[in-house]
Amino acid sequence: LVAIPILVLSVIATQSRGGLATLSAIALWFILTSRRKLAGLFGVGLCVAMVIMLAPAHWTERMNTMGAADEDVSFLGRVGAWRVSAAIATAHPLVGGGLHAVELGAVWEKFRNAPSFMSFLTLGDLVGNAGAGRAAHSIYFEVLGDMGFIGLLIFLAIAINSLVTAKQITNMAKKAGPQFEWARSLAEMLAISVIAFLLGGALLSAAYFELPYIIFMLLEVLKQVVSHRINQKNT
Repeated sequence: LVAIPILVLSVIATQSRGGLATLSAIALWFILTSRRKLAGLFGVGLCVAMVIMLAPAHWTERMNTMGAADEDVSFLGRVGAWRVSAAIATAHPLVGGGLHAVELGAVWEKFRNAPSFMSFLTLGDLVGNAGAGRAAHSIYFEVLGDMGFIGLLIFLAIAINSLVTAKQITNMAKKAGPQFEWARSLAEMLAISVIAFLLGGALLSAAYFELPYIIFMLLEVLKQVVSHRINQKNT
């Protein structure tokens, strides 16, 4: 309960528009999946009120620019990075260009105007200056450019499997009785963390950040623990 408002304030403090969009999506997800929807709605309302009261005017002005993404140089620059990453994967679909390939100036220069499934985007100089690389600005395009289409499929499979595992845990805990309520709550909150990573990561390079993978492993460990204790209980 203490961590939640601190996390909200930390996201607001970054002044990240993508962070706000992710925070809003997580709030909606939390309300829809909460077992105590009125309490969840009340908690989200408190966080919104806190943001309105504490956020400075320049933060509000920056967030108001979200509706003009097609005119925002920062956003269009990210789309340019996605186009280059897609071009790398198109040329090397099985293995990609290697880790952080898009950040290398020579690789960027080679693929900045190369054909791909995103070639329909005409961004001009927004694909970067000659000889200078740029971050992928998306976990999906980061993996795609680094490891190709096969790597992206494996990455998505790992993330989706973690959500399936969380659902399996909640189902097992629900059937096993109130003594497994802790496992159900833990699985639900870990699943929300995965959703936050998948949504927020769409606009930043964080595909190799350790914490999501720790969460993936925690969910699998939790599943094994719950399954083992249920088997012990039944025998």
